[in-house]
Amino acid sequence: MFACCRGHKLLEFTYGFKWNFYMAYNFKDDYVLEVEQFALRNYADENRASFDLYIENRLRGAAPITCLMVSFGLDYISDGHGNNRTIMLESNPYYIEQFESRLQDLKLMKLWNPGMSAHSLVSLVKSDETKDNVRLSAIKELNVIFGITVVDENGRTRAVRKLDDFYREEADMAQDDEELDDEETETDENPSPAEQGDDSEV
Repeated sequence: MFACCRGHKLLEFTYGFKWNFYMAYNFKDDYVLEVEQFALRNYADENRASFDLYIENRLRGAAPITCLMVSFGLDYISDGHGNNRTIMLESNPYYIEQFESRLQDLKLMKLWNPGMSAHSLVSLVKSDETKDNVRLSAIKELNVIFGITVVDENGRTRAVRKLDDFYREEADMAQDDEELDDEETETDENPSPAEQGDDSEV
């Protein structure tokens, strides 16, 4: 199996869990594959778990370099040849066969749906690396998705609801949450007869 040992402590410290439980490679072996080996079918067959994990993440839309790090570890990108490895890996006959086969069975709603769309846009808006014009475009898209604004036939943006409407909705939601908390508190203070019976038997 593939392996890399350097950087695991950093991953464990950063993400707070044991990466050797999730990763497909074996920590006991210090051997790191060369770039050219990623294109060889026999290496894919011998290390199918790592290749399959890479394919699974690529099908979800993750960037190749991210998939490589998750599937093979930091050593496979820290030497500066990560991008070359992904190019060779995605030219591997095993990758091509499996990716095309699994892509046919992929449910589109798992690949992209309204929730993922909104989350991606919100991430752009809140990222410090997003340029102002991109952030503004993302905000406009989010406003349309959530029914805050609409774009008319002339391409003009206009408000659908006023601020008072949003304040009213926020107040209603807060009231619903408060009523739910009161119901839960009342249930805790007044157990059902069945629960009381259980206590008495104990």
